[in-house]
Amino acid sequence: MRYLVAVTVIGALASVGSVQAGGEIHGTISTEAGEEFTGAIRWDRNENFWDDVLDARKEDVVYTREGGVTVYLFGKKIIDVDDDNRVHPVFSIPFGHIRSLRPVSGRRAKLILKNGEVIKIVSNNSDIGNSIRDVVILDGKKGKTSLDWDEIEKIRFSAGSGTVRDAERLYGTVDTPAGPFTGFIVWDMDEAMFEDILDGEEDGVDREIPFGDIRIIEKVDQRSCRVHLQDGKKVNLEGTNDVNSGNRGIFVTIPGLGRVRVSWGQFQQVRFEPAPRSPTYGEFDGGWKLSGTVTTSDGSLHQGMIHWDRDESYSWEFLDGRADRIKYAILFENIESIRRLSARSAEVQLRNGTVLTLTGSNDVNSGNKGIRVFPPDGDEVEIPWEEFRRAKFSGK
Repeated sequence: MRYLVAVTVIGALASVGSVQAGGEIHGTISTEAGEEFTGAIRWDRNENFWDDVLDARKEDVVYTREGGVTVYLFGKKIIDVDDDNRVHPVFSIPFGHIRSLRPVSGRRAKLILKNGEVIKIVSNNSDIGNSIRDVVILDGKKGKTSLDWDEIEKIRFSAGSGTVRDAERLYGTVDTPAGPFTGFIVWDMDEAMFEDILDGEEDGVDREIPFGDIRIIEKVDQRSCRVHLQDGKKVNLEGTNDVNSGNRGIFVTIPGLGRVRVSWGQFQQVRFEPAPRSPTYGEFDGGWKLSGTVTTSDGSLHQGMIHWDRDESYSWEFLDGRADRIKYAILFENIESIRRLSARSAEVQLRNGTVLTLTGSNDVNSGNKGIRVFPPDGDEVEIPWEEFRRAKFSGK
């Protein structure tokens, strides 16, 4: 058993907090040792807010139509196929939709969503299981406590009191050759708040700069960047993956879309700005099952529940693809329609009117495992990519 209890309490974070409250992940953690901690939760170091995403794989499998399949998330292959062509689908869900989480083993967990759905998941990265870097809870009475996965018996998520101000969240505009992207920012897959640190070397001397002191980060070349501070000073940094091509990507969460990942090669600069209000726990409801009308190449119409690529069936799941060398993960709840353009691409129209041509993922090319439609009355229909023309999704 290991509990690291610090003297810092949650109120200390409020000194740098925004005027808003209720956007941070919050809940009660019950431990195997019989203790309970209640407060804001920092998950695996980079998930802190309700619209941040828990990544894993579904325990249930889907079957490919033929031998071999390649599955991608943000361009990284995440295939898991056995001799029977069974695939454990990738699973991603914003924390706000989750009512409770219970570890089942060193690699597995059970989620109960707000709508009562139960989903069993398997570790795919450091978000679930013994590979998680840590779960930190900021209890107003007991202070800051760091827990290992095997110490956790159950987590019950809740809205909290709404009186403690959120920690200041990184927000701004990331400039790329494909255009600007404005939203909540996670830097190098780790840094998401003012209190987080940008590491680098200035003329061989180590520098640690809180993100709250930074106004602009400007890429100079593959090995360095120029940091514009709030006080007007400029610092050239190199020597760490925070400030060179070792950077693992800049994630931008964009309302009405989902999130994009900008690689160092595409990154030009980021301008930090005051953050708007983050979504609160009450704004998530557990989601809904995807439904709508699918049109085939011969003009046939099929209406009913939709399973995209044989595994995405909820509004909070993501459609992955790439456009102009930017990697997109689009929430299905934001998608109006998907139209097949070719064996390699599809047109995705969002409910806000944005239209994207996406490639580079089995979600939007011939690697698609099939679009399944479940009519209210009648047999399931499975439509292979080569016969698919268009899907129009119903709303909530």
